[in-house]
Amino acid sequence: MKKYAILQRLSVENLYNTFLGLPPRQQTIALAGVVAGILFLTVLPLSLAAGKLGGLQSRIADTKTQMGEIARQVEEYNKARTRLTSLEALLRGGFEASIASAVEGLATQAQMKENIDSLKERPVAPSDLYDEASVEVKVSRVTLQQLVDFLHKIENAPNKTLRIKRIDIRLRFDNKHLLDATFDVVSYKLTQEA
Repeated sequence: MKKYAILQRLSVENLYNTFLGLPPRQQTIALAGVVAGILFLTVLPLSLAAGKLGGLQSRIADTKTQMGEIARQVEEYNKARTRLTSLEALLRGGFEASIASAVEGLATQAQMKENIDSLKERPVAPSDLYDEASVEVKVSRVTLQQLVDFLHKIENAPNKTLRIKRIDIRLRFDNKHLLDATFDVVSYKLTQEA
């Protein structure tokens, strides 16, 4: 019964009669209080919601930026993985155990066999990831173009993984247009554990 008594006192008719019974100054203050309360009750939730939406929009923009960065990194990873796979395939299939004979054959193709002074094979140098076989090549009395062509043939030999590791080029004293060169040609093979 007490609940209904409070509700009866707060009925619109009772509140209106109480409001009319107030002096004009208190009516103005009460009316201003009601308007302020209504504005407070409508503006406060709206401003809180707007603040929350602004924060969510900021988080969405940050998340989009992070997703773009992740996509870029995934693309870089895939490119690196592709390069690694092709390098592994090259190292598995292009090993040349007898580098001296391979270099001699390439010198014959480049018409430089008579310019080769020596071919010194070195023992295979094993490591955790790959085995490396090498040969030291000494050539003399060659032009710069002949040397470049020969090095290009070595580096781009089909079905062989041959690389120039070190090179030393000197001008000849008797003819400044000719060169003497010493360089190491290496071949790599991926070890079975890798």
